Amino acid sequence: MPTASVEIKDLPAQFDDLVKQAAAGTEVIVTEANVPRAKLVAIRDPKKPRTLGLHPGAMEMLEGFDDPLPDEFWLGGDP
Repeated sequence: MPTASVEIKDLPAQFDDLVKQAAAGTEVIVTEANVPRAKLVAIRDPKKPRTLGLHPGAMEMLEGFDDPLPDEFWLGGDP
Protein backbone atom coordinates (compact mmCIF):
# COMPACT_ATOMS: atom_id res chain seq x y z
CA MET A 1 0.00 0.00 0.00
CA PRO A 2 1.47 3.38 -0.95
CA THR A 3 2.00 5.86 1.88
CA ALA A 4 1.93 9.65 2.03
CA SER A 5 2.73 11.94 4.94
CA VAL A 6 1.40 15.38 5.82
CA GLU A 7 2.12 17.74 8.71
CA ILE A 8 -0.98 18.53 10.75
CA LYS A 9 -0.58 22.28 10.13
CA ASP A 10 -0.79 21.62 6.36
CA LEU A 11 -3.79 19.29 6.64
CA PRO A 12 -6.63 21.83 6.11
CA ALA A 13 -5.20 23.11 2.81
CA GLN A 14 -4.67 19.58 1.43
CA PHE A 15 -7.59 17.73 3.00
CA ASP A 16 -9.69 17.21 -0.17
CA ASP A 17 -6.70 15.86 -2.08
CA LEU A 18 -5.65 13.63 0.81
CA VAL A 19 -9.13 12.11 1.10
CA LYS A 20 -9.04 11.33 -2.63
CA GLN A 21 -5.61 9.71 -2.21
CA ALA A 22 -6.86 7.62 0.70
CA ALA A 23 -9.93 6.54 -1.28
CA ALA A 24 -7.57 5.43 -4.06
CA GLY A 25 -5.63 3.22 -1.64
CA THR A 26 -2.88 5.47 -0.29
CA GLU A 27 -2.33 5.40 3.47
CA VAL A 28 -1.97 9.02 4.65
CA ILE A 29 -0.02 9.55 7.87
CA VAL A 30 -0.71 12.81 9.72
CA THR A 31 2.34 14.01 11.64
CA GLU A 32 3.06 16.69 14.21
CA ALA A 33 6.69 17.82 14.29
CA ASN A 34 7.51 14.65 12.28
CA VAL A 35 5.87 12.42 14.92
CA PRO A 36 3.04 10.23 13.53
CA ARG A 37 -0.26 11.16 15.18
CA ALA A 38 -3.04 9.75 12.97
CA LYS A 39 -3.69 7.71 9.86
CA LEU A 40 -6.19 8.40 7.10
CA VAL A 41 -7.27 5.29 5.21
CA ALA A 42 -10.17 4.41 2.92
CA ILE A 43 -13.30 2.72 4.20
CA ARG A 44 -13.67 -0.50 2.28
CA ASP A 45 -17.04 -2.03 1.49
CA PRO A 46 -17.18 -5.73 2.22
CA LYS A 47 -16.74 -7.74 -0.96
CA LYS A 48 -19.65 -9.99 -0.12
CA PRO A 49 -22.26 -10.07 2.62
CA ARG A 50 -21.74 -12.35 5.58
CA THR A 51 -23.56 -15.66 5.51
CA LEU A 52 -25.48 -16.56 8.63
CA GLY A 53 -25.29 -20.16 9.78
CA LEU A 54 -22.20 -20.95 7.73
CA HIS A 55 -20.63 -23.15 10.43
CA PRO A 56 -23.46 -24.49 12.57
CA GLY A 57 -22.26 -26.22 15.72
CA ALA A 58 -18.75 -24.73 15.48
CA MET A 59 -19.32 -22.91 18.78
CA GLU A 60 -21.34 -23.78 21.82
CA MET A 61 -22.03 -21.95 25.04
CA LEU A 62 -21.01 -23.58 28.27
CA GLU A 63 -23.64 -24.27 30.84
CA GLY A 64 -23.86 -21.28 33.14
CA PHE A 65 -22.83 -18.78 30.44
CA ASP A 66 -25.61 -16.42 31.47
CA ASP A 67 -25.06 -16.83 35.21
CA PRO A 68 -24.11 -13.69 37.15
CA LEU A 69 -20.40 -13.14 37.67
CA PRO A 70 -19.11 -13.54 41.23
CA ASP A 71 -18.51 -10.46 43.39
CA GLU A 72 -14.76 -11.16 43.27
CA PHE A 73 -14.82 -10.45 39.55
CA TRP A 74 -16.22 -6.95 40.09
CA LEU A 75 -14.22 -6.22 43.25
CA GLY A 76 -10.89 -7.44 41.88
CA GLY A 77 -10.36 -10.27 44.37
CA ASP A 78 -9.29 -13.87 43.74
CA PRO A 79 -12.14 -16.11 42.53
